[in-house]
Amino acid sequence: MNKGETAELLAMVAAFDRRTVGAADVEAWHSILGLYRAGDTVAALKQFKHDEPGIWVEPGHLAQIIDEWQRQWLWRVGAGKPMPIGGREADEDLVIVTEHGPVPLLEHKRQQAARQLEAGE
Repeated sequence: MNKGETAELLAMVAAFDRRTVGAADVEAWHSILGLYRAGDTVAALKQFKHDEPGIWVEPGHLAQIIDEWQRQWLWRVGAGKPMPIGGREADEDLVIVTEHGPVPLLEHKRQQAARQLEAGE
């Protein structure tokens, strides 16, 4: 999300709670939410205001909601499928979703090797 999109998000926030918004607010919110997609932050704001009426929203609230959506998505992807984290596809940047949840791929490979050694394979 760029700073213009952050300003648009803050305009929506101001419409909900009548706060005043300036350049320092845009900088502060962008420092927390800049890595997220603008559409996700708007959807998270809508969910927050629906679920928490009357609560003063902070950027961390929206980050927590989006992070939870991402965790839920990881669970739904399906066990055993590696996926890139952070846009890179090196082994150290992949997770694999197991029946116990997301595990870094390198850790999963180490665990598999340890089990094979224990089993004498």
